[in-house]
Amino acid sequence: MTPDFPQNSASPPNAALSPPTVRVRLRINGNEQTAELDTRTTLLDALREHLHLTGTKKGCDHGQCGACTVLVNGRRINSCLTLAVMHEGDEIVTIEGVGVPGALHPLQAAFIEHDGFQCGYCTAGQICSAMGMLTEAKAGWPSHATADVAAQRIALTEAEIRERNLHVLATLDSLEERRGDIDEESPLVQELARIDNKLNVLMDIVTRLLVPESVLPARHRIRLNATGALVSSELVPSSTGPLLLRLHIDACRALPLELPARHQPGADQGSAFLVFEPLGEAVSDGLERFVFRHHRRKVAEARQSLT
Repeated sequence: MTPDFPQNSASPPNAALSPPTVRVRLRINGNEQTAELDTRTTLLDALREHLHLTGTKKGCDHGQCGACTVLVNGRRINSCLTLAVMHEGDEIVTIEGVGVPGALHPLQAAFIEHDGFQCGYCTAGQICSAMGMLTEAKAGWPSHATADVAAQRIALTEAEIRERNLHVLATLDSLEERRGDIDEESPLVQELARIDNKLNVLMDIVTRLLVPESVLPARHRIRLNATGALVSSELVPSSTGPLLLRLHIDACRALPLELPARHQPGADQGSAFLVFEPLGEAVSDGLERFVFRHHRRKVAEARQSLT
């Protein structure tokens, strides 16, 4: 049966209702901007379609690719997963507010210097995400092993050191795995090698920004295995108490290995042997793998230089 609607009805029965809108004031890159928005509008669409800040890109629109990353109150977020009306009064930074030609942010300058982008579509999201990550690292965010995540300072317990070292060793293991020798000459393998080189450049950019060369300790040559390290005696304090050996490795300088150790007498003059305190099987296995991979790569480089 067809319903009988009055002829003088103000609107057809199937007419779409106008979506509710609200006037939203957003503080973006230090400037206050106002827009009349559908309450369902994401922050990403507000930036791009209403405020014409198109540096923030729409990729997957599902919060997976990171191309839409912006900073809100210093924290990195995916702008496609949050509503614009939620951010009145927040300090929002998009790529347009990071730097300008002639006064680039150090991250932007580093991306240009090292060619750290490919097509460039998601570079804005990468830079904003990297800025947020640097802030998190500087603030000393806790790890999975931190007992009191609300503590002002994180105690350097054995569990904390073990957690950090496992992450460092896993990162180093992954880097060494990717940097293995490539014997094939197929176009696919060469393309993978090219992408790998890009990843290496990005890793170098991030590590140099996290830990600038100026704040690193002086370089020293050491001999390292899974049980201890042979170092210059000048580096070892005269006290006989427990020591903490912090190793900044070139492949991943931003994540130092922190190994509790004790001085064992008997090394050659001018040298000191530091024996690592036991930190669990997982850390020991990871350290053994790292030492083995490093030794194997050095042997391969030496053989290659002879040919």
